[in-house]
This record gives sequence, structure tokens and C-alpha cells, in this order.
Amino acid sequence: MTIMQFFANYELFEKSAKLDESWYEDKEFLSEAKKITIRDNDPELSLYDLVRLRPEEEENLLTYADYLKFWYKSKLCQQTCKPMVACQLHLSEIMARGFFRARALDPFLESTRYQIPILCCEKILKNLKNEDLFNICLAAEIQRWKI
Repeated sequence: MTIMQFFANYELFEKSAKLDESWYEDKEFLSEAKKITIRDNDPELSLYDLVRLRPEEEENLLTYADYLKFWYKSKLCQQTCKPMVACQLHLSEIMARGFFRARALDPFLESTRYQIPILCCEKILKNLKNEDLFNICLAAEIQRWKI
């Protein structure tokens, strides 16, 4: 819960309603993103390519270490223009998705009183944003404190 709470406290959840959905079509962003490579040993993969992938392709492509190296190498955290900030949130969402989903599975199963098979629960969780997964875990914590 501590890591999830960190994401909540620092507003690292991707908020599609708040963000201009066309951030990845911004000309300045596109020009810059095509120049930025993700991994030193893979010049073929640019930031532009990464944000164009489907979520399930993106999710398993990079390790946490890859994201961390990229984050500091590219100085992405220092960028403040709207499209880059939206990109930062998008990348943090993708990077942490597996972590959030794994932590939310048991609380989700508990909340359904184990009435839904695990495979179905995994499919449901796969379609949720990290903030939704965090809220599932938070609700389970609140329930535990009430008992």
C-alpha cells in the first residue's frame, strides 16, 4: 500500500479526463519523442514508438530498471510542457500497471466473495487504470480496519 499511496500523494495516476488526449499528436512532442531513445542498447525503440504501442505490448517491453535509466538519461522528469507531463504520467501508469494489478487481485477476489473465477477477475483488472486498482486495495484496507 505504501507504493500505491506514493502514487496517489504525488498525483502520478494518469487522468484521461484531465489530460488532452491529443498530447501524443502534438508536433513539438512528436519531433522531440522521435529523437529520444529508450534503451542505449536498442536505438530502434524511441519514446515516440513506445507511446504508440498498445498497452499490452508496452507493459512487458521494458523492465523497471529500463524505465529508471530512461527517466534519468532523458531528463524527462525536468520537462514541463503539457505533452511531456502527459507523457510522464502515461509512462508511470504503464510502468506500474503490473505491480498495481498484482496487488489488487486478492482484494478484488475478497470483494466478490470469491464468486468470480480468478481468470475472469484478472481480465477485469486488466482493463482498469492504476487509480482504480489502488481504490480496490484501499477499500479492502478500510474493510479490514472495520472488522
